[in-house]
Amino acid sequence: MVHINITNFMAAVESGRDPGLRGRPFIIAAAAQARDVVQGVSDQAFLEGIRPGLPLNVALKRLPGCPVLPPDGDLYDTAQRAIYDLAARFSPTVELRSNGHIFIDLTGTGRIFGHSIDAAAAIKQEFQTALGLDPTTALAVNKVVSKVATRVVRPRGFASVPPGEEEPFMHPQPILLLPGIGPRLELKMNALGILLMGELGDLSDPQAIVAFGPQGPELRRHARGIDTDPVLRGPSAGGCITQSRILDTDSNDPEILLAHLALLCEQAGFLLRSRERSAGRLLLQVQYSDMKIAAGQLTPPAPVHLDRDLYRIAATLLERATRRRVRVRRLTLSLQHLQTGSTQLDLFAPPSDHTLQEAMDRLKTRFGKRSILRASALGVP
Repeated sequence: MVHINITNFMAAVESGRDPGLRGRPFIIAAAAQARDVVQGVSDQAFLEGIRPGLPLNVALKRLPGCPVLPPDGDLYDTAQRAIYDLAARFSPTVELRSNGHIFIDLTGTGRIFGHSIDAAAAIKQEFQTALGLDPTTALAVNKVVSKVATRVVRPRGFASVPPGEEEPFMHPQPILLLPGIGPRLELKMNALGILLMGELGDLSDPQAIVAFGPQGPELRRHARGIDTDPVLRGPSAGGCITQSRILDTDSNDPEILLAHLALLCEQAGFLLRSRERSAGRLLLQVQYSDMKIAAGQLTPPAPVHLDRDLYRIAATLLERATRRRVRVRRLTLSLQHLQTGSTQLDLFAPPSDHTLQEAMDRLKTRFGKRSILRASALGVP
Protein backbone atom coordinates (compact mmCIF):
# COMPACT_ATOMS: atom_id res chain seq x y z
CA MET A 1 0.00 0.00 0.00
CA VAL A 2 1.33 3.42 -0.98
CA HIS A 3 0.50 6.63 0.84
CA ILE A 4 1.02 9.91 -0.99
CA ASN A 5 1.12 13.16 0.99
CA ILE A 6 1.59 16.47 -0.79
CA THR A 7 2.88 18.73 1.97
CA ASN A 8 1.31 22.20 2.15
CA PHE A 9 -1.05 21.14 -0.63
CA MET A 10 -2.67 24.48 -1.52
CA ALA A 11 0.69 26.24 -1.69
CA ALA A 12 2.17 23.40 -3.76
CA VAL A 13 -0.66 23.72 -6.29
CA GLU A 14 -0.29 27.50 -6.41
CA SER A 15 3.44 27.11 -7.08
CA GLY A 16 2.64 24.70 -9.90
CA ARG A 17 0.41 27.32 -11.51
CA ASP A 18 2.92 30.14 -10.98
CA PRO A 19 6.54 28.88 -11.02
CA GLY A 20 7.63 32.33 -9.84
CA LEU A 21 6.34 31.42 -6.37
CA ARG A 22 8.70 28.47 -6.00
CA GLY A 23 11.28 28.94 -3.28
CA ARG A 24 9.48 31.98 -1.89
CA PRO A 25 7.47 32.44 1.30
CA PHE A 26 3.78 33.20 0.75
CA ILE A 27 0.49 32.86 2.59
CA ILE A 28 -2.96 31.79 1.39
CA ALA A 29 -5.83 33.61 3.09
CA ALA A 30 -9.42 34.47 2.19
CA ALA A 31 -8.60 38.17 1.77
CA ALA A 32 -5.58 40.34 2.41
CA GLN A 33 -7.04 41.88 5.56
CA ALA A 34 -5.62 41.73 9.06
CA ARG A 35 -8.70 40.02 10.55
CA ASP A 36 -8.48 36.93 8.36
CA VAL A 37 -6.75 33.67 9.26
CA VAL A 38 -4.10 31.75 7.34
CA GLN A 39 -5.48 28.86 5.28
CA GLY A 40 -2.28 27.67 3.63
CA VAL A 41 1.45 28.38 3.64
CA SER A 42 4.43 27.68 1.43
CA ASP A 43 7.31 25.59 2.71
CA GLN A 44 9.40 28.70 3.25
CA ALA A 45 6.66 30.43 5.26
CA PHE A 46 6.23 27.25 7.30
CA LEU A 47 9.92 27.33 8.20
CA GLU A 48 9.39 30.88 9.45
CA GLY A 49 6.78 29.65 11.93
CA ILE A 50 3.62 30.48 9.95
CA ARG A 51 0.87 27.88 10.36
CA PRO A 52 -2.68 27.44 9.01
CA GLY A 53 -5.20 28.87 11.46
CA LEU A 54 -2.88 31.66 12.60
CA PRO A 55 -4.49 35.13 12.49
CA LEU A 56 -3.24 36.89 9.38
CA ASN A 57 -2.16 40.02 11.27
CA VAL A 58 0.01 37.87 13.55
CA ALA A 59 1.49 36.03 10.55
CA LEU A 60 2.37 39.31 8.80
CA LYS A 61 4.05 40.61 11.95
CA ARG A 62 6.25 37.52 11.98
CA LEU A 63 6.92 37.77 8.26
CA PRO A 64 6.48 41.41 7.14
CA GLY A 65 5.78 41.93 3.46
CA CYS A 66 4.93 38.28 2.81
CA PRO A 67 2.64 37.95 -0.25
CA VAL A 68 -0.95 36.92 0.53
CA LEU A 69 -2.82 34.94 -2.15
CA PRO A 70 -6.60 34.41 -2.15
CA PRO A 71 -7.62 30.73 -2.01
CA ASP A 72 -8.80 29.22 -5.29
CA GLY A 73 -11.15 26.35 -4.47
CA ASP A 74 -11.73 25.44 -8.12
CA LEU A 75 -7.98 25.11 -8.70
CA TYR A 76 -7.54 22.84 -5.69
CA ASP A 77 -10.53 20.69 -6.71
CA THR A 78 -9.05 20.32 -10.20
CA ALA A 79 -5.71 19.32 -8.69
CA GLN A 80 -7.42 16.73 -6.47
CA ARG A 81 -9.11 15.20 -9.51
CA ALA A 82 -5.81 15.12 -11.43
CA ILE A 83 -4.14 13.39 -8.48
CA TYR A 84 -6.84 10.74 -8.39
CA ASP A 85 -6.75 10.17 -12.15
CA LEU A 86 -2.97 9.72 -12.09
CA ALA A 87 -3.07 7.29 -9.15
CA ALA A 88 -5.87 5.30 -10.81
CA ARG A 89 -3.46 4.45 -13.65
CA PHE A 90 -1.49 2.31 -11.20
CA SER A 91 -4.34 0.59 -9.37
CA PRO A 92 -8.12 0.23 -9.53
CA THR A 93 -8.28 0.67 -5.75
CA VAL A 94 -7.48 4.27 -4.86
CA GLU A 95 -8.72 6.31 -1.92
CA LEU A 96 -8.41 10.08 -2.16
CA ARG A 97 -8.50 12.10 1.04
CA SER A 98 -8.53 15.89 1.30
CA ASN A 99 -5.57 18.22 0.76
CA GLY A 100 -3.42 15.96 -1.38
CA HIS A 101 -3.55 12.75 0.68
CA ILE A 102 -4.09 9.50 -1.21
CA PHE A 103 -3.82 5.75 -0.58
CA ILE A 104 -3.08 3.33 -3.43
CA ASP A 105 -3.53 -0.44 -3.01
CA LEU A 106 -0.95 -2.18 -5.22
CA THR A 107 -2.26 -5.69 -4.53
CA GLY A 108 -2.25 -7.72 -7.76
CA THR A 109 -0.39 -5.11 -9.85
CA GLY A 110 3.04 -6.77 -9.72
CA ARG A 111 2.91 -8.25 -13.24
CA ILE A 112 2.19 -4.82 -14.70
CA PHE A 113 4.36 -2.48 -12.62
CA GLY A 114 6.89 -4.84 -11.06
CA HIS A 115 7.89 -5.00 -7.41
CA SER A 116 5.85 -2.75 -5.14
CA ILE A 117 8.83 -0.59 -4.16
CA ASP A 118 9.57 0.04 -7.85
CA ALA A 119 5.91 0.88 -8.46
CA ALA A 120 5.91 3.31 -5.50
CA ALA A 121 9.02 5.03 -6.86
CA ALA A 122 7.41 5.22 -10.30
CA ILE A 123 4.29 6.81 -8.82
CA LYS A 124 6.37 9.46 -7.07
CA GLN A 125 8.27 10.16 -10.29
CA GLU A 126 5.02 10.44 -12.26
CA PHE A 127 3.66 12.98 -9.80
CA GLN A 128 6.79 15.05 -10.32
CA THR A 129 6.85 14.94 -14.11
CA ALA A 130 3.14 14.95 -14.97
CA LEU A 131 1.75 17.22 -12.23
CA GLY A 132 4.77 19.21 -11.10
CA LEU A 133 4.18 18.05 -7.52
CA ASP A 134 6.83 16.36 -5.37
CA PRO A 135 4.98 14.28 -2.78
CA THR A 136 6.14 12.49 0.32
CA THR A 137 5.73 8.80 -0.52
CA ALA A 138 5.68 5.73 1.70
CA LEU A 139 5.14 2.02 1.07
CA ALA A 140 3.89 -0.33 3.80
CA VAL A 141 1.41 -3.15 4.34
CA ASN A 142 -1.38 -0.94 5.73
CA LYS A 143 -2.68 2.61 5.97
CA VAL A 144 -1.48 3.51 9.46
CA VAL A 145 2.14 2.45 8.95
CA SER A 146 2.36 4.10 5.53
CA LYS A 147 0.89 7.33 6.89
CA VAL A 148 3.28 7.41 9.84
CA ALA A 149 6.15 6.75 7.44
CA THR A 150 5.25 9.79 5.33
CA ARG A 151 5.22 11.88 8.49
CA VAL A 152 8.70 10.65 9.36
CA VAL A 153 10.25 11.52 5.96
CA ARG A 154 8.23 14.61 5.02
CA PRO A 155 8.22 17.04 3.30
CA ARG A 156 9.29 15.20 0.12
CA GLY A 157 11.01 11.97 1.15
CA PHE A 158 10.50 8.33 0.24
CA ALA A 159 10.15 5.47 2.74
CA SER A 160 9.53 1.73 2.57
CA VAL A 161 8.63 -0.45 5.56
CA PRO A 162 9.11 -4.14 4.64
CA PRO A 163 6.40 -6.62 5.63
CA GLY A 164 6.98 -7.89 9.15
CA GLU A 165 8.91 -4.77 10.18
CA GLU A 166 5.86 -2.70 11.15
CA GLU A 167 6.23 -2.91 14.93
CA PRO A 168 10.02 -2.31 15.01
CA PHE A 169 9.49 0.72 12.76
CA MET A 170 6.64 2.15 14.84
CA HIS A 171 8.18 1.48 18.28
CA PRO A 172 10.63 4.46 18.44
CA GLN A 173 8.39 7.02 16.72
CA PRO A 174 7.02 10.01 18.70
CA ILE A 175 3.43 9.45 19.78
CA LEU A 176 2.23 12.64 18.05
CA LEU A 177 2.97 11.07 14.65
CA LEU A 178 0.26 8.43 15.22
CA PRO A 179 -2.99 9.24 13.32
CA GLY A 180 -5.73 10.26 15.73
CA ILE A 181 -3.38 11.77 18.33
CA GLY A 182 -4.05 15.47 18.66
CA PRO A 183 -2.42 17.94 21.05
CA ARG A 184 -4.94 17.26 23.82
CA LEU A 185 -4.52 13.49 23.70
CA GLU A 186 -0.76 13.91 23.42
CA LEU A 187 -0.75 15.91 26.66
CA LYS A 188 -2.72 13.17 28.38
CA MET A 189 -0.31 10.51 27.13
CA ASN A 190 2.71 12.57 28.16
CA ALA A 191 1.23 12.94 31.64
CA LEU A 192 1.13 9.13 31.80
CA GLY A 193 4.73 8.90 30.64
CA ILE A 194 3.85 7.75 27.12
CA LEU A 195 6.13 9.59 24.70
CA LEU A 196 6.73 6.94 22.04
CA MET A 197 4.43 4.62 20.11
CA GLY A 198 6.16 1.59 21.57
CA GLU A 199 5.19 2.69 25.07
CA LEU A 200 1.56 2.85 24.02
CA GLY A 201 1.81 -0.50 22.25
CA ASP A 202 3.21 -2.13 25.38
CA LEU A 203 -0.04 -1.50 27.28
CA SER A 204 -2.66 -4.23 27.57
CA ASP A 205 -6.15 -3.64 26.15
CA PRO A 206 -7.66 -3.22 29.66
CA GLN A 207 -4.98 -0.66 30.53
CA ALA A 208 -5.62 1.21 27.28
CA ILE A 209 -9.36 1.32 27.99
CA VAL A 210 -8.81 2.68 31.50
CA ALA A 211 -6.41 5.35 30.21
CA PHE A 212 -8.09 6.40 26.97
CA GLY A 213 -11.60 4.98 26.92
CA PRO A 214 -13.15 2.84 24.16
CA GLN A 215 -10.65 4.10 21.55
CA GLY A 216 -7.71 2.87 23.65
CA PRO A 217 -7.35 -0.66 22.19
CA GLU A 218 -7.46 0.62 18.61
CA LEU A 219 -4.82 3.28 19.36
CA ARG A 220 -2.69 0.56 20.95
CA ARG A 221 -3.01 -1.69 17.88
CA HIS A 222 -2.15 1.18 15.55
CA ALA A 223 0.91 2.00 17.66
CA ARG A 224 2.07 -1.59 17.07
CA GLY A 225 1.54 -1.23 13.30
CA ILE A 226 -1.67 -3.27 13.16
CA ASP A 227 -4.41 -1.88 10.90
CA THR A 228 -7.12 -3.72 8.96
CA ASP A 229 -8.82 -0.66 7.44
CA PRO A 230 -9.10 -1.29 3.66
CA VAL A 231 -8.53 1.23 0.91
CA LEU A 232 -11.93 2.64 -0.08
CA ARG A 233 -12.42 3.04 -3.80
CA GLY A 234 -13.51 6.35 -5.27
CA PRO A 235 -12.33 9.94 -5.75
CA SER A 236 -13.98 11.06 -2.51
CA ALA A 237 -14.02 7.82 -0.53
CA GLY A 238 -12.99 8.33 3.04
CA GLY A 239 -12.46 12.03 2.48
CA CYS A 240 -14.46 15.12 3.25
CA ILE A 241 -15.57 18.40 1.70
CA THR A 242 -14.80 21.49 3.75
CA GLN A 243 -15.97 25.04 3.11
CA SER A 244 -15.24 28.06 5.28
CA ARG A 245 -16.44 31.66 5.45
CA ILE A 246 -14.95 34.59 7.32
CA LEU A 247 -17.58 37.22 8.12
CA ASP A 248 -16.84 40.66 6.75
CA THR A 249 -17.68 42.00 10.22
CA ASP A 250 -17.70 39.89 13.38
CA SER A 251 -21.30 39.31 14.42
CA ASN A 252 -23.57 37.32 16.71
CA ASP A 253 -26.75 38.33 14.85
CA PRO A 254 -28.59 35.04 14.14
CA GLU A 255 -29.90 36.25 10.78
CA ILE A 256 -26.41 37.19 9.58
CA LEU A 257 -24.92 33.91 10.79
CA LEU A 258 -27.68 31.89 9.13
CA ALA A 259 -27.18 33.77 5.86
CA HIS A 260 -23.48 32.86 5.85
CA LEU A 261 -24.37 29.31 6.82
CA ALA A 262 -26.78 29.07 3.88
CA LEU A 263 -23.97 30.05 1.49
CA LEU A 264 -21.68 27.49 3.07
CA CYS A 265 -24.27 24.76 2.61
CA GLU A 266 -24.84 25.72 -1.02
CA GLN A 267 -21.12 25.77 -1.78
CA ALA A 268 -20.44 22.47 -0.04
CA GLY A 269 -23.59 20.87 -1.44
CA PHE A 270 -22.68 21.85 -5.01
CA LEU A 271 -19.25 20.20 -4.64
CA LEU A 272 -20.84 17.16 -3.02
CA ARG A 273 -23.30 16.59 -5.87
CA SER A 274 -20.71 17.34 -8.57
CA ARG A 275 -18.75 14.36 -7.20
CA GLU A 276 -21.92 12.24 -7.02
CA ARG A 277 -21.61 11.82 -3.27
CA SER A 278 -23.80 12.05 -0.17
CA ALA A 279 -22.64 13.06 3.30
CA GLY A 280 -23.02 10.71 6.25
CA ARG A 281 -21.93 13.26 8.85
CA LEU A 282 -21.78 17.05 9.20
CA LEU A 283 -19.28 18.94 11.34
CA LEU A 284 -19.60 22.68 12.03
CA GLN A 285 -16.87 24.78 13.64
CA VAL A 286 -17.54 28.27 14.96
CA GLN A 287 -14.56 30.54 15.56
CA TYR A 288 -15.20 33.55 17.76
CA SER A 289 -13.50 36.94 17.59
CA ASP A 290 -11.35 35.94 20.59
CA MET A 291 -10.14 32.96 18.48
CA LYS A 292 -11.82 30.34 20.66
CA ILE A 293 -13.57 27.57 18.74
CA ALA A 294 -16.82 25.72 19.37
CA ALA A 295 -17.77 22.69 17.28
CA GLY A 296 -20.52 20.16 16.90
CA GLN A 297 -21.36 17.26 14.64
CA LEU A 298 -24.44 15.30 13.64
CA THR A 299 -24.97 12.02 11.83
CA PRO A 300 -28.32 12.04 10.00
CA PRO A 301 -30.41 8.84 9.82
CA ALA A 302 -29.52 8.56 6.13
CA PRO A 303 -26.82 10.27 4.02
CA VAL A 304 -27.87 13.68 2.65
CA HIS A 305 -26.95 15.65 -0.45
CA LEU A 306 -29.59 18.36 -0.96
CA ASP A 307 -28.87 21.94 0.14
CA ARG A 308 -32.16 21.92 2.05
CA ASP A 309 -31.12 18.97 4.20
CA LEU A 310 -27.57 20.21 4.69
CA TYR A 311 -28.86 23.60 5.85
CA ARG A 312 -31.41 22.08 8.24
CA ILE A 313 -28.74 20.00 9.98
CA ALA A 314 -26.13 22.76 9.94
CA ALA A 315 -28.60 25.27 11.43
CA THR A 316 -29.16 22.90 14.34
CA LEU A 317 -25.40 22.67 14.88
CA LEU A 318 -25.06 26.44 14.70
CA GLU A 319 -27.71 26.93 17.38
CA ARG A 320 -25.92 24.47 19.65
CA ALA A 321 -22.48 25.99 19.07
CA THR A 322 -23.31 29.69 19.49
CA ARG A 323 -24.07 29.79 23.20
CA ARG A 324 -21.44 32.41 24.11
CA ARG A 325 -22.11 36.14 24.11
CA VAL A 326 -19.16 36.72 21.81
CA ARG A 327 -19.22 37.69 18.18
CA VAL A 328 -18.44 35.09 15.54
CA ARG A 329 -15.63 35.56 13.04
CA ARG A 330 -15.54 32.36 11.01
CA LEU A 331 -17.79 29.40 10.13
CA THR A 332 -16.39 26.12 8.77
CA LEU A 333 -18.60 23.31 7.50
CA SER A 334 -17.23 19.83 6.81
CA LEU A 335 -19.17 17.09 5.03
CA GLN A 336 -17.76 13.76 6.12
CA HIS A 337 -18.30 10.02 5.67
CA LEU A 338 -18.87 10.58 1.96
CA GLN A 339 -20.69 7.81 0.16
CA THR A 340 -21.12 7.02 -3.50
CA GLY A 341 -24.41 8.06 -5.10
CA SER A 342 -27.39 10.00 -3.85
CA THR A 343 -29.92 9.01 -1.25
CA GLN A 344 -32.83 6.98 -2.61
CA LEU A 345 -35.95 9.03 -3.25
CA ASP A 346 -39.00 8.63 -1.05
CA LEU A 347 -41.50 6.37 -2.84
CA PHE A 348 -44.49 8.51 -1.82
CA ALA A 349 -42.97 12.02 -1.94
CA PRO A 350 -42.82 14.04 -5.14
CA PRO A 351 -39.25 14.61 -6.36
CA SER A 352 -39.78 18.37 -6.66
CA ASP A 353 -36.89 19.20 -4.32
CA HIS A 354 -34.52 17.03 -6.34
CA THR A 355 -35.71 18.54 -9.63
CA LEU A 356 -35.29 22.06 -8.27
CA GLN A 357 -31.82 21.23 -6.93
CA GLU A 358 -30.73 19.85 -10.28
CA ALA A 359 -31.96 22.98 -12.05
CA MET A 360 -30.08 25.21 -9.59
CA ASP A 361 -26.89 23.19 -10.05
CA ARG A 362 -27.15 23.53 -13.83
CA LEU A 363 -27.48 27.31 -13.47
CA LYS A 364 -24.45 27.47 -11.19
CA THR A 365 -22.41 25.31 -13.53
CA ARG A 366 -23.22 27.53 -16.49
CA PHE A 367 -23.32 31.00 -14.95
CA GLY A 368 -21.25 30.74 -11.75
CA LYS A 369 -21.81 29.67 -8.16
CA ARG A 370 -23.44 32.98 -7.16
CA SER A 371 -25.83 33.09 -10.11
CA ILE A 372 -28.67 31.87 -7.88
CA LEU A 373 -28.83 32.25 -4.09
CA ARG A 374 -31.21 32.09 -1.18
CA ALA A 375 -32.93 35.42 -0.61
CA SER A 376 -31.45 35.60 2.89
CA ALA A 377 -27.94 35.43 1.44
CA LEU A 378 -28.31 38.11 -1.23
CA GLY A 379 -26.64 40.78 0.89
CA VAL A 380 -23.76 38.56 1.98
CA PRO A 381 -20.50 39.18 0.07
